[in-house]
Amino acid sequence: MFATAAQSAETIGEKVDAKTNDAKRSIKSVAHRGEEVACEKMDKNCFAKKAAHRGEETKDYAKDKTDEVVNVIDNEDDKKTSEKKKAKKMKKAKKLHEEEAAKSRND
Repeated sequence: MFATAAQSAETIGEKVDAKTNDAKRSIKSVAHRGEEVACEKMDKNCFAKKAAHRGEETKDYAKDKTDEVVNVIDNEDDKKTSEKKKAKKMKKAKKLHEEEAAKSRND
C-alpha cells in the first residue's frame, strides 16, 4: 500500500534515480561477495570484512530509501501548495467575473 502511494508521487527523474541507486547497490553487493570469496580462499578469518560489507550495504539501502521518501513528501507538499495557489487564483477570477457581471448589469 505505501509503496504504491510512494511510487505514484515520485517524478520520472526520481524514479530513474531510484533505479540507478538500486543498480549501484546491486553491483556493490556482487563486488563484495566476490571479495569475500577471494578472502575466504586465502584467509578463513574474513568475518569482519563480511560484517563491514553488510553494514555498508544496509547503510546505502537505508540512505537511498530515506531519500526516496523525502522526495515523495516534497512532491506531496508541492502538490498541496500548487492546489492552494490554483484555488486562490480561481477564487480571484470568480470575484473579478462577478464584479464585471455586476458592472455590466449596472450599465
